[in-house]
Amino acid sequence: MNRAIVCGISVGAGGGVLLSLAGLATPIVSISLGCIFGSIFSLIAGRRVNTPGGGLLWGVAFALVFWLADPATIGRLVRPVPLELTPMLDNVRARFPYLVGYILFFGAPLGICLGTVRRLLTLQQVGAEKFGLSRAALARTEA
Repeated sequence: MNRAIVCGISVGAGGGVLLSLAGLATPIVSISLGCIFGSIFSLIAGRRVNTPGGGLLWGVAFALVFWLADPATIGRLVRPVPLELTPMLDNVRARFPYLVGYILFFGAPLGICLGTVRRLLTLQQVGAEKFGLSRAALARTEA
């Protein structure tokens, strides 16, 4: 589990740097946001992610949840001007670049990295059993 948390924090910090380079947040806020996102993602989804593909799906879903929780929690740190609550479509339009940034810079890289790390750990523990077509074709029936 330590490798997963270290991977999550480091990839999250890298995603924060890219988020700040995209102009969506200041460097300090985006790097700290990436570290928080990476550590929370590693703690919550760390045991469920076993492959890079599964990690990608978990990462994108977690980025969506993170984006939905953004206005109530961390939105005031990233955006200095508060959004109005009445015109809902304008709020979503104004926040859409953050969704893309969270998915591209936080969710997808974290999920793929964590899935790769967990897959390597799983293969080392299991003994690297490989897929065999002859084993897959056998059906076991019990009467």
